[in-house]
Amino acid sequence: MVYATPSQQTFHEAVELMMEQGYVVRHADLSLGRAEASLARWPEYQLQLQVSEEGSGSRVRVSALRGNQPCRPIC
Repeated sequence: MVYATPSQQTFHEAVELMMEQGYVVRHADLSLGRAEASLARWPEYQLQLQVSEEGSGSRVRVSALRGNQPCRPIC
């Protein structure tokens, strides 16, 4: 998804949203635009967030695992 906000702002807001939803952020690197988080309750979900610059905005990619199985994309 592409957003009209700068990539740093988008990254911070996405990480905050993960925490609000009960995810524990295990790794977050603003310079790489990457974060990894796990849901703090069963069933275990893992998220990988990637935010990159896209023109004057930002592009967000999220992938998810439930246990060891990838979750299918939701569009």
